[in-house]
Amino acid sequence: MCGIMAVVGARKAVRGVLKGLQRLEYRGYDSCGYVYPQNGTLQVVKSVGGVANLVAQGSGEETLALGHTRWATHGGVTQPNAHPHTDCAGRIAVVHNGIIENHADLRRRLEGDGHTFRSETDTEILPHLLEELDKGDLLEALRGALREIRGSYSIAAIRTGSDAVVFAKNSTPLIVGVNKDGGLLASDPNALAGLAEKVAYIEDGQFGRVTPKGIELFDARGPIEPKWVQIAWAAEESDKAGFAHYMLKEIYESPQVLNRTMSGRAFFGPPYIHVGIPPEIFLRARRVKLIGAGTSHHACLLGAAFLRSLAGLPAQAELAPEYKDLDPHEEPQTVVVAVSQSGETLDTLEAIKAVEGHGAPLVAVTNNPHSAIARRADAVVALNAGPEIGVAATKTFLAQVTALLMLAIEVARQRGRIGISEVAGMSEELKRLPRVFANMLNSTEAFEESGRYLAKFGHAFVLGKGLLLHAAQEGALKLKEIAYQHAEAYSAGELKHGPFALLTADTPVIFLISATGSPDKILNNVMEVKARGSPTILLTSGHIPSTDGLTPHIIQLPRVHELLEPLVFGSALHLLSYVSAKQRGCEIDRPRNLAKSVTVE
Repeated sequence: MCGIMAVVGARKAVRGVLKGLQRLEYRGYDSCGYVYPQNGTLQVVKSVGGVANLVAQGSGEETLALGHTRWATHGGVTQPNAHPHTDCAGRIAVVHNGIIENHADLRRRLEGDGHTFRSETDTEILPHLLEELDKGDLLEALRGALREIRGSYSIAAIRTGSDAVVFAKNSTPLIVGVNKDGGLLASDPNALAGLAEKVAYIEDGQFGRVTPKGIELFDARGPIEPKWVQIAWAAEESDKAGFAHYMLKEIYESPQVLNRTMSGRAFFGPPYIHVGIPPEIFLRARRVKLIGAGTSHHACLLGAAFLRSLAGLPAQAELAPEYKDLDPHEEPQTVVVAVSQSGETLDTLEAIKAVEGHGAPLVAVTNNPHSAIARRADAVVALNAGPEIGVAATKTFLAQVTALLMLAIEVARQRGRIGISEVAGMSEELKRLPRVFANMLNSTEAFEESGRYLAKFGHAFVLGKGLLLHAAQEGALKLKEIAYQHAEAYSAGELKHGPFALLTADTPVIFLISATGSPDKILNNVMEVKARGSPTILLTSGHIPSTDGLTPHIIQLPRVHELLEPLVFGSALHLLSYVSAKQRGCEIDRPRNLAKSVTVE
């Protein structure tokens, strides 16, 4: 969950690395640093905190630099623990993303051999191993070090007297790129947007060099040719565009995101909905397992509900960190759908590895069609949401749910569960959704008022029924992530089965009320909560007359088709959480202890 950036061959390499690190801060922002060669020595600059704290040294003539943003795993957030780490002689510098599982044993051995350690990190064993093994070829030394370490890693290293960066990968993402000036290395395509003419995703077990002339890539059998692709978005898409926070910008991008996700998939004429999954994958299916973590798990819960109700398929959402430890043995008739914003989430990646070899087809739903999960899949549904920089997922949640709904509609049609006229109607509802979101985001006074009120409290319940329970779960997660408010989601029917005991005047309850169903039952819950003196905030789909006077905090949302309500309510809860977090003075784009892509266990 750290960021790696290297520039090789271009002048002002330090500035290029700092620019890349700024784009990678959402991957890790506890500390940061960079290294570059000067007059036969390595100059290392480190800082606790963000990239803005780093001083841009270098003459502007340097053509090699390597940098890192850290999300702490081993060792506290201190300057000595920041990367890069160097060997005893200060000739070799290393940055690393991942976890070296046998670092303690290696450290004891290296200390016994006379090496002096300056940090608490697992990473620091790497430069000392390289120091012992280096006989003039740093890449060969790195290959030797890999035979001694266990764990997940993306490693990059430089040495005095060399104009190259050497690298290796296992389980955590790493990308190389080239341009007219030389080569680039990063842990995320965001860092290379606008800098690289083309990029290649490094596979597990591959290693190589980034040189001023380009990329040298190898696997265990020898030299290989990189598989070049284009970055899917422009550099300016990673800017805030005048918004106070990336999260707010990404919420307001919802109409464009919905259009992009539906582009080429939702039509006004036949076939109306066409996601592009080979029909045989789901025609042979007896059941579906949807695997994800965090916000992606909430999208999976909704996707499973869509597949059950529309396609008549037994479908179940599985938490990736749990599923991979269950020794799953899925049959060929089980379709596995892996949902991951980045396509690099380690828990989800390990989960799908656990079922490989059992014949179960894999469908990837991801924002990065070139990611590790996508490269292992039999079919890919690309979200096309553009870069998401805010750590808390917002627009990609909408894209995931929209993609899963379209997938369920297409599968239902393929299996004869719904007719073409029903598909046409759903396509029409989907196509008007971007305009619905644009109108909702043009009138946010109720969000501002209710969000400021909610910010006063340290705890909250979020209640919904049916599909809106999963929207409630997503809203509760956002309150925890960015507003640091302890929030729990429950089915409204579960209120009296335990949560009632926690209701006080300091425990607000947020109700999600659909006008398309039977709101009376959940309105009874509202009255019961009010009778206990707990504050209430109501989110309703349209004006429900029986809510008049119940509370001063009512947010009326647009009325949409029942299957689309989780999208509207989910986005509304994102915005409500944002306002609460801003009122509470929280670091919205960089919530404490969290990183965007969880690529370590």
